[in-house]
Amino acid sequence: MLEFILLLVIVTALAYPLGKYLAWIMQNRKMKIDPLFNWIEKPIYALLGIDPKQGMNVKTYSLSFVISCLVIGLITWLLFMFQASLPLNPNHAPNMSWDLA
Repeated sequence: MLEFILLLVIVTALAYPLGKYLAWIMQNRKMKIDPLFNWIEKPIYALLGIDPKQGMNVKTYSLSFVISCLVIGLITWLLFMFQASLPLNPNHAPNMSWDLA
């Protein structure tokens, strides 16, 4: 019960600042915290050939969404396939077969 209350307090405390941060991101405003994330974003954008100032249309957004879902699904599938050899496996769960994973 203590864990639930602690989680509820943390989520409630972070809801307003994170909501405000996401609203500012969606409005493309400059923020004081931008330099903290720019050093991570700029190399990723350069590697993927993305212009952060260019907007996306519906087709580009939909394609990006589908590709990201496929990549996340592939990573999850690989984690299940090789979970026995991964660190932090306290239950010593065995690898799953390809169709079950």
